[in-house]
Amino acid sequence: EGKTSLEIKELRDFYLGKVKFYKGAIIKPVNAKGKGLLSKFLREVCGMSIADYQNHWVKLELEMGIDSPGVMESSQEVITYIRNEKAGLGYAWEDEAKDAPGIKIVLVLAE
Repeated sequence: EGKTSLEIKELRDFYLGKVKFYKGAIIKPVNAKGKGLLSKFLREVCGMSIADYQNHWVKLELEMGIDSPGVMESSQEVITYIRNEKAGLGYAWEDEAKDAPGIKIVLVLAE
């Protein structure tokens, strides 16, 4: 079936709006707000604080008209979104995602 994982740089590029396509599909990333997950993901994958990330997207939205990734309230909402959206991309706590049917885990960050 091809590549089943993504490098951190690839995830970063999707979440910073630098890359929109993967294998011919328009990738639709979402962020999760719950339990410190957003700040951990942004720090470890994008190398940014929440404020820096928000400022980055305000600039892109104003200058280029690019929509920022959507926001889900919890890991469970992200998992449901990914299951239902063919080109969906998101993140969740590993213990909530590892046995979830209908999704593919492409990267696991250390606890």
